[in-house]
Amino acid sequence: DRHIAREQATLGPTLEGDQLNVFQDIRQGYENGHTEGFIVLPTGVGKTVEFVELAEAFDCKTLVVVPTQDLVDQTVDEFKAFATGLSVGTYWQGSKDLTGQVTVTTYNSLLNMLRSGRLDPSTIDLLILDEAHKALGKEYAKAVAQFGAALKLGVTATDAFSEEKKLQHLLKNEFHRMGIREAIERSLLCDTACAIVKTNIDLSDVPIVDGKYDPEKLEAKYNTSALNQAAVDLYRTEHLGERAMAFCTGVTHAWSLAK
Repeated sequence: DRHIAREQATLGPTLEGDQLNVFQDIRQGYENGHTEGFIVLPTGVGKTVEFVELAEAFDCKTLVVVPTQDLVDQTVDEFKAFATGLSVGTYWQGSKDLTGQVTVTTYNSLLNMLRSGRLDPSTIDLLILDEAHKALGKEYAKAVAQFGAALKLGVTATDAFSEEKKLQHLLKNEFHRMGIREAIERSLLCDTACAIVKTNIDLSDVPIVDGKYDPEKLEAKYNTSALNQAAVDLYRTEHLGERAMAFCTGVTHAWSLAK
């Protein structure tokens, strides 16, 4: 309550408007007796700031798990910017510092820490899973289960792969949800328009593994000169001169389209 009161003050709070509403819903979820839960927010709304503020509010031993080493550095920067009173360390291939009040690590490094015994899960009071849908695999779910005494928060923009594979199966309680449409209506994201371009690509022979297309075979289907040229032509015709981003099926595909 004191932390929320500070955020509501007029002296430049970190959380603004809808972000503070999300924060209050997280608080309410824990007050309702739930020890684990998740929030679903679109990319760009401020998920990282939410959990940084949560760690500062609880002021306890915290472990933050992110998907990649680049995100480790970005998350540490967010803590340094918004939670200056917390000491922050990192644990991954290039750093083995568990002395901070907050430790930021990757999902792979989390498994390594637990297997090697470098980390005792009982010493963690707050476990934060960034891009929490990455923890839906069996091995990661078992790792999360070891933090039985800790409060847990999952943060994601994508909480479900299928009916059988949802974040709710891992963290049970949904504390807050905001879709892209709502974020646009609240002016948290810029407006957008969508154009659907149909292709004749046949994916019937691409195998599905764990509910997803085989990435290499999927990339081979999409990374063709004809399709890449069609994407370039669409940009030239409809959006020439505008900033654009193209999502591809893999690194090789991205290089091919860029060329």
